[in-house]
Amino acid sequence: MALDRALQWLYCRAFFISEVAVGKVESPCISQCKIKDEVCQGCGRKRSEIKGWKEL
Repeated sequence: MALDRALQWLYCRAFFISEVAVGKVESPCISQCKIKDEVCQGCGRKRSEIKGWKEL
């Protein structure tokens, strides 16, 4: 289970970085939101990253 979350987090980060490189960034949200220790267990973003997403 922890490995699945880690792989999902890595995938989201790699997707984000690749989208930034080509100038388009879509939300990494996968609609499985569950905040634990200030981090979404679905997409791996911190609460502050989720809140600030629209400004990015």
